[in-house]
Amino acid sequence: SQNEWLEKIPCSSKIINYHYLTTIDTEKIKETRSIKCTEKYFNLINSSLMFNSRFFSFSRPDLEDPSQSGKGRLYSPMCYLNKMLRPYINLDGERVCEIDLSNCVPYVLSKYVESKQFKEDTSSGEFYYKLQEGMKTTKETAKKNFFTYVLYRNKTQGHYKEKGIANKYKDWMTENYLGVFERIQELNDDKTKLFNKLSKIEASVFIDGLQRETDRPFLSIHDAVLIQDKE
Repeated sequence: SQNEWLEKIPCSSKIINYHYLTTIDTEKIKETRSIKCTEKYFNLINSSLMFNSRFFSFSRPDLEDPSQSGKGRLYSPMCYLNKMLRPYINLDGERVCEIDLSNCVPYVLSKYVESKQFKEDTSSGEFYYKLQEGMKTTKETAKKNFFTYVLYRNKTQGHYKEKGIANKYKDWMTENYLGVFERIQELNDDKTKLFNKLSKIEASVFIDGLQRETDRPFLSIHDAVLIQDKE
């Protein structure tokens, strides 16, 4: 389980072979008719078998302060596992459910800005939906572009096409959340400093906070947790 990873090797990046409580139920995948006999189906089975072999590499770097470790996001096989496999994960013999915090990074960011509307939209979980509608794209694309062109943005954005997309996001943010885009630029000494700070706060909640609050085993995937589906 994740608790055992962090207790035994809390801040290392290495391949380990240990008896974990986490497995993927390949038999249940085989029963899923919608993905049978397709390339996707065989890829899922292959990923499951590799996961169940229990050779795991994981790390928890502190990207804000590289001299430290064990404070930032946890990068583990769970983070790279196909999302379609999550319903088939067993933790200590029990099926898991997923709980996440909607638009977590923008929500944490709202603590550093003055915009009342931004605070309301991020705390209610509406931010990415409004961004999706404003940019006339999918939620996944809107989220990706928010990170790329708002949180990671620097003064020398590359190709002219990227500049056009970046300016669209800048204009939308400026129109809907007065002062937020400018505040992000103030907080960003380089293109990833702010995100590193926000993800470190996120990890302190979803790893350290949960470990203090519960003895039940859980698995974190950045702004989400997989926990036994008993209640």
